[in-house]
Amino acid sequence: MAAAMAWTFWPDPWLVEPPDPDSQLRLVRLRDLIAGQAWFDGTQYRIGGEGGLAMHWSRSVDAPMLALLSAGNLLFGPGSGERLVMFAWPLGLFLAFILMALGLARRLENSDALLPAAVLAVLNIDILTHFIPGRLDHHNVQLVLLLVLLFGLTGDRDDRRGGIVAGLALAAMLAVAMEALPYALATGLLLPLRWAFDGRDGPDRRFAAFGLSLAAALAILYVTTVPDGGAAYCDAFSAVYLSIGMIGGIGVAVLSVAAAGKPPSVRLAGLAGLAGIILALAALAFPDCLRGPSGAVSSELQEGWMDTVAEAQPIWSYAAVFPVGALTSFAAPLLAIAAAAVRVFRNSTVEPTARWRWICALAFLVTALLVSVYQYRGTPFLNALSVPVLAVWIAEWRARAEAGLGGLLRTLAVLGVWLAGLQVSYLTLGNGITVLAKRLPGQPVATSAPVDGPGIRLAEPGATKAERECVDPASAAALEALPEDRVLAPLFFGPTVLTLSRHAALAGPYHRAETAILDTLRAGSGTPDDARDVIRRHKIGYVVVCPTSREALLMVQEQDSGLFVDLMKGRTFPGLDVVDAPGSYLQIYRVR
Repeated sequence: MAAAMAWTFWPDPWLVEPPDPDSQLRLVRLRDLIAGQAWFDGTQYRIGGEGGLAMHWSRSVDAPMLALLSAGNLLFGPGSGERLVMFAWPLGLFLAFILMALGLARRLENSDALLPAAVLAVLNIDILTHFIPGRLDHHNVQLVLLLVLLFGLTGDRDDRRGGIVAGLALAAMLAVAMEALPYALATGLLLPLRWAFDGRDGPDRRFAAFGLSLAAALAILYVTTVPDGGAAYCDAFSAVYLSIGMIGGIGVAVLSVAAAGKPPSVRLAGLAGLAGIILALAALAFPDCLRGPSGAVSSELQEGWMDTVAEAQPIWSYAAVFPVGALTSFAAPLLAIAAAAVRVFRNSTVEPTARWRWICALAFLVTALLVSVYQYRGTPFLNALSVPVLAVWIAEWRARAEAGLGGLLRTLAVLGVWLAGLQVSYLTLGNGITVLAKRLPGQPVATSAPVDGPGIRLAEPGATKAERECVDPASAAALEALPEDRVLAPLFFGPTVLTLSRHAALAGPYHRAETAILDTLRAGSGTPDDARDVIRRHKIGYVVVCPTSREALLMVQEQDSGLFVDLMKGRTFPGLDVVDAPGSYLQIYRVR
């Protein structure tokens, strides 16, 4: 699969599949480091308005990519490092993900589950899209670390190495991004409760190793990667999570020794006391963070922008617009949850360690399900966790079919089990139902009419995705030919401006740039006076829009006027002069 993707995306992945904004900004961060920006300076100076944007991203992901980029430039010449990162980083993580899926499947069952685990890992679209060449965001790292965390937790009671692995993985997840918080909470319930009711004498080596490795790794990652010294941010790895994690990690290590051989009531009392200390610290020192990582976001930004992002919607809102996507992302994981629940509850005589492994798998799956129901963006984690569980389920039912059935019936049964576990089956089913529904009598016939409005430039039939999204060489050349200045563009095009040129962009889809985001939305959907005010206050030099991009077409469908829509519809706007962009769909305007 990696070879096929490398062949497909060579030589420039972003010309095959246009990059997501996060991957673009990650590359900009790497370029800034190569150009001399300080390691502990996490500010993006070309986005966010005056003073730039203090990004909430961790340097822990930048470090290995920077090493790859530097090695590529050194070995193959200037500029080669970026291509090496584009391919080696996501495909290397893809290999790590597959290996962890195989390891978990084997630990949950036996070697019979290895083949299903491999097939499910490479044929799950929710997972695969995060490992295609050119994906430089942090989600692929988190998917791998999540499986590493689960692998460490499912070891034996005396598996000290498993405790260390779990502690290091959780620390790394927290350092990378706050998507790890739900799984940190799940771990913080599972492992302590397992220890409290263990009933065995002597220290729990896994429990102690987990706590000490978590505390030590958090401290090392904080010292080596966190900018801004001791600032307490709720939306990123900072003093908040360092202090809570270190107290919790050291606390459980001490309890594992001090309460060894004590009855469950004493152990639970110790855990309750430790939890009380952590909650008191959070309430007194970091009260804003009790509302979650996004607690500092204003209601205006939440309602005006964040609530409109598709991946941030609850499942019922997302499914109302994208029913096939919802079916594809949730069907197989729900089957995995049912399979794990059966393993946990169906037989009380199961060996304790095996039962513990299935309890961990089920708890993590339910955690991921709750996150995904609340926000659709959690579905890659849900699908990642379902791979080893479904692999065991397929192997189990395949063995039953081969033992109890014969001939054609056995073949059909095995085929049915495989199809039920594969995500692509539900994608095919959903698309098939959609096509059939459109052919039912009385259904309106879809038309291919262009987007309403005179003057809107539509992409030609032979245009590539890169050309339609204006990330092609012609668009880069048109932007780079202009004297350096600040650009006002739709939100998701902001990182493209940074990647393709030396210009600054007013805003991008990053919540800390609240003023810049709200002003961009105000200019894009408000009155001409609103747009002129934003252009004046932020000293905008150019206004840029890509009329053929998905973002722009959605904008045209949702609003009748506004700066960007007016320009796409060919309406004149006082104070803006057209700049030629030969060979590109970009519309560029210079501010007089």
